[in-house]
Amino acid sequence: MLTVRAVKLFADGALGGRGAWLKAPYADADTRGIPITHGEVLREGEAVRGRRLQVGVHAIGDAAVADVLGAFEAAGSVDRRFRVEHADRQPRRPDADGPPGVIAMVQPTHATSDMPWAEARLGPDRIRHAYAWRSLEGGGRAAGSSAATSRGAARPGGLSAATTRADAEASRPGAGTRRGPDPREALEGFTVDAAYAGFAEARRGRIAVGQDADLTLLDADPLAVGPENIKKIRPVGVVVDGRLAWPEGL
Repeated sequence: MLTVRAVKLFADGALGGRGAWLKAPYADADTRGIPITHGEVLREGEAVRGRRLQVGVHAIGDAAVADVLGAFEAAGSVDRRFRVEHADRQPRRPDADGPPGVIAMVQPTHATSDMPWAEARLGPDRIRHAYAWRSLEGGGRAAGSSAATSRGAARPGGLSAATTRADAEASRPGAGTRRGPDPREALEGFTVDAAYAGFAEARRGRIAVGQDADLTLLDADPLAVGPENIKKIRPVGVVVDGRLAWPEGL
């Protein structure tokens, strides 16, 4: 029931505390953030790769993301499925593209939880290029996650945040780009693409013959109810390895 797959390194801090490493100073402070493993990412990555562990690097600011992508590119083209964890603030072209196979492990709820202060940190121009996961290109692939335990566990709220960019009460839009994925793209990000990010696509991510019967049962179809109603969907059961794990007696 447990797979140890990846080692997480840190290239910078978080945007809210002005620790994310930016190419230009913050709009509301004279700082560019904190580079944590600048110049060390590749060296530390080589150490864990020798133990057949996957490398994921926390990188939120555009300077951090660019630095990490450069380190991944220098590591060669073997299918290691390097992961950029979060990638909330992508660098603009031409250095936004990483080597083939790099995965942006994104958390759509960051766009809604960060919205009270994200524009103040980045300013009105740079915020338009933040949380823009649909625009990731150049061989990269985006997969969805919840960032638990610092955020809530994966649930339809993540799908809702990805598609509507609205907070839980739908009272105001989330931070960054207003162009999110459609419901099918968002659902694939949390299933098919997330399985690929963990080298598990042969076993998980789809409802198909030969795949593990690990299923979440919902009270409505997220592809049929409309993006604005996804947040109302509730789980009604969980199946693990073909057996009902929750609730008992369903």
